[in-house]
Amino acid sequence: MITKDLTNKQSKFFRHLLEYARDHGNLPSYQTIMEHTWITSKNGVHQYFKALCDKNYLQSTGWGGYELHPSKQFLVDSPENPIPIRGIITAGAMQEAVDTDLGSLSIRNLFPQAQSPYCVRVSGTSMEEAGIHDGDLVILDDSPITDGDIGAILYDGQTTLKEIRKSDRQVVLYPKSSNHRPIIIEPDEFEEIRVLGKYIAHFHDGKVRYVN
Repeated sequence: MITKDLTNKQSKFFRHLLEYARDHGNLPSYQTIMEHTWITSKNGVHQYFKALCDKNYLQSTGWGGYELHPSKQFLVDSPENPIPIRGIITAGAMQEAVDTDLGSLSIRNLFPQAQSPYCVRVSGTSMEEAGIHDGDLVILDDSPITDGDIGAILYDGQTTLKEIRKSDRQVVLYPKSSNHRPIIIEPDEFEEIRVLGKYIAHFHDGKVRYVN
């Protein structure tokens, strides 16, 4: 499910990285990978890393280092725990219960419009007037953002959750709070603004909520 856009070997390689990261808190070295996988050369390892970076499963940290892409960090921080669907219950007249295994319910079922959903926890108060509070869990999706959408932005090594407005020369990140000012970004040709995810919904006080 989480590796639908990878080849079989890329998927196997990525799952090896995840298992190592869950146990050790970081990704394995080239040498460790060669000792525990079918890959026998550093160039081979490099090609797999590059492929996963191209598909936004990893990102380079420079000097041959890699880390999980922010949209995949949840796979290490909080492994998926789907809710089992245990049977069928009528909403009409009383009927005999049907006890059967119908699979499970996951975040993908709750948000079927999302392509690649994941969660982040909010820190700060700049989106409170939209109902997103400090400590809430926000569901983001790795899908295209249109002007006026709320999303997570990465710029100059820093991230934020804001309403995004774009023009030819700048990007303006609008808060949803009168206590915060918009952030105006005017990158030069060597700088990059990255969209980490589009807002889908958020959890507040144990309930799923949406920004109107």
